[in-house]
Amino acid sequence: KVAMFDDAADMNAAAANALLKCLEEPPANSILVLITSRPGMLLPTIRSRCIKHGFQSLSKADFSRILQAKVGLAEEQLDAVMHYSEGNLGFALQFINDGQLVECDRLSSELDGLLRDGRLAPLCSFAEHWSQANVHLVHFGVRKWLMEQIRGRVHAGDRPEQVRAWLSVAAFANEMFALAEAINVNKRLLLEGILIKILRISGAVL
Repeated sequence: KVAMFDDAADMNAAAANALLKCLEEPPANSILVLITSRPGMLLPTIRSRCIKHGFQSLSKADFSRILQAKVGLAEEQLDAVMHYSEGNLGFALQFINDGQLVECDRLSSELDGLLRDGRLAPLCSFAEHWSQANVHLVHFGVRKWLMEQIRGRVHAGDRPEQVRAWLSVAAFANEMFALAEAINVNKRLLLEGILIKILRISGAVL
């Protein structure tokens, strides 16, 4: 038997600890496959019990060639889709077919504005608007934006504790969005909670 855990890094602490018990004493004749692009977000105890296999993304040339054969896009749009999809062709096709590229750009731009503004009123307006959007789209957009913020701070040489603070917000956001996809929660309050954490670690006074 083979069990596959997609987006394994999105597990909350309870799920990760439950899986750890299974990894310590795996069932006979079974293979457990954990899939993630962020192995550093997995518990160290889980990573130590797994054999790592790395897979490379498609090259930009192959990605563009296959995508152009299926959907016609301008060159600048291809670059944006590859950026958002991180080389995941299946995701890119769905992303284009669902018309999500423009929405993701808008969400990212508005998050940049919130970070610059640092006030509560725009935050509430943002949460009110985007709580009505597709939760998968908002989750993806917020996660991408947070990862860009983290990469930017690492490259800028920010203090390790500041980078860790941003990583903790990214983990919190993933957990909250996973909750929103599993059960019926107030998405506006969920977004407000994530945004307040973002503004607090950025130094805004709320």
